[in-house]
Amino acid sequence: MPIPLIVYVAVGAGGAIYYYQKNPDGVVAEISKDAADAAVEAGADVVNTTLEGLLPILENAAEAVGDAFVDVAKYIGPALIEGIGNTYEAARSVLRGKEDDVIAGFTVGFLAILTIVFLYNSAKKGGA
Repeated sequence: MPIPLIVYVAVGAGGAIYYYQKNPDGVVAEISKDAADAAVEAGADVVNTTLEGLLPILENAAEAVGDAFVDVAKYIGPALIEGIGNTYEAARSVLRGKEDDVIAGFTVGFLAILTIVFLYNSAKKGGA
């Protein structure tokens, strides 16, 4: 099975010709003119195209990327708000009926952090 060879003519670069070859692993790589001639002699398929021929493909790809970005930007805000709301609802349902324990837990945590900061600052100053 011959490896297809793409010959790309860059119109905007003074008529320079660039040769690309699609490797068996699907990667398209630039090759030299000698390598392109050898591949053509070995029976590779040749496709000639110009920059104008690639323009519709590039435009379609850019439009698809732009549409995907717009969709992400459009739906990320409501998704975040809904996620925060669902998190609040889940936490509220778990803690319902345990309000006293929650307040006591926050108070103990706050006092523990305050004590650690006080002890750290006292030790840093040398107890003075």
